Amino acid sequence: VHALEDREIPGRSVCLVIATLQEGSCGSTERFAEGLIEPIAVLPKHLCVARSLGRVSSEGSILVQMMNVSPTAVKVYKGIQLGRFVPQRDLTLMESSIAAVSSSDRRESTRFNLDSAEITDSEKHELRSLLRKFDDLFVFRKW
Repeated sequence: VHALEDREIPGRSVCLVIATLQEGSCGSTERFAEGLIEPIAVLPKHLCVARSLGRVSSEGSILVQMMNVSPTAVKVYKGIQLGRFVPQRDLTLMESSIAAVSSSDRRESTRFNLDSAEITDSEKHELRSLLRKFDDLFVFRKW
C-alpha cells in the first residue's frame, strides 16, 4: 500500500490518505477486493497507520487512516509505502459480509457474521465477547 499523492498531516491529528496497491503486491489488484491494511514498521516514529479493513475502489485506490502524534505537520510523499494489503481470501477470521448496524443497536449485536468461520463454537463465543467488549475500537464503513 503506497501513498497515491503528497499529503500533509497536521500535528496531533488523524486523517485519511488515498493509497494504491503496487501491481502484484497481493497477487492481484482486482477492483473491489476487500482485505486488511497492515501497518509497516519503517515509518517515522511520529506517524502511525491504523490496522483496518478496506476495499479497493473501482479506480484501484484504498483509504488508509494515518495519525501524526508530533505537534508539527508532517508531509507524506507520493509513493511512500504505508503498509501492506492482505486480501480477504488470505484471512482466516474475516467474513465477506460485515453488516453495519445503527448506533442504537451498537452494543446489543455483533457486526460480524461468524457462522461460516472455520473455528470452534467456543472460539466463536470468545471472539464475539471480545468484539462486543472492544466495540468502540472498530470502525466500519457501509459500502
